Amino acid sequence: TKYQVSKEYYRIDLTAWKQLRKSEKDKILYNGFEKHLWDLEVAVEHENSSVSWMDEVVKLLHINCPLRVVIGYLPIGQRDNHKAYLDKITEQIKETKAVKEYESLKKGEFMIIIGNSNCHGNEKEFCRYKAYVFDKDKFVLSGEI
Repeated sequence: TKYQVSKEYYRIDLTAWKQLRKSEKDKILYNGFEKHLWDLEVAVEHENSSVSWMDEVVKLLHINCPLRVVIGYLPIGQRDNHKAYLDKITEQIKETKAVKEYESLKKGEFMIIIGNSNCHGNEKEFCRYKAYVFDKDKFVLSGEI
């Protein structure tokens, strides 16, 4: 099997974690060896391109934490057609080991937030988003602004 290689691919736009060290004095594990102990709680990826944010979805499928969020954009003309995109994305991601073998979508909340792109200067359409969460076997609308 041939593998593709990438350096630093898993840089995530925003993460939040809980520090598990008990105090500032709790920095040494053993014999001068530094102690690092934390739990990743949130991972967020934001992609401005309206055609390439599925890569961010796949990236976060392989991250193990309670909340993963992808923020992407689709042309405003597709605002009422998000379900078709999400269905196609779901169909594809079910082929990954993260979903098939490791059940990545059952271990934590996975949210996709879709904003409008190609608004043709209509300022009322900027910053309008729909949020979808993965529930059982599909993405369902959670809210919109």
